[in-house]
Amino acid sequence: MEPPQGSCARIRGHAIRRLAAASGDWRCDWAYIANTTDNRYLDLSDPFTAEQVWKQPFQPDLEQPESGQRSINPRVRRLLEVLRSRR
Repeated sequence: MEPPQGSCARIRGHAIRRLAAASGDWRCDWAYIANTTDNRYLDLSDPFTAEQVWKQPFQPDLEQPESGQRSINPRVRRLLEVLRSRR
């Protein structure tokens, strides 16, 4: 089942599928997908966004975990794992 055409959910899903194989230091949240390697992000804060618009600079507002690993939503992490396993 696909999210509705022209929805933020569809944009997010397509971007995550495409980026699952991409290199970079990726960080995901419901409001953005960011590549901290090249300091750009896909702004998903507007639920009615109908197109992908990448912006710079990315300035994370989330604290880094003590381990030094970038934080990522567990659901998004699982989705990335599933998509990578299908290659």
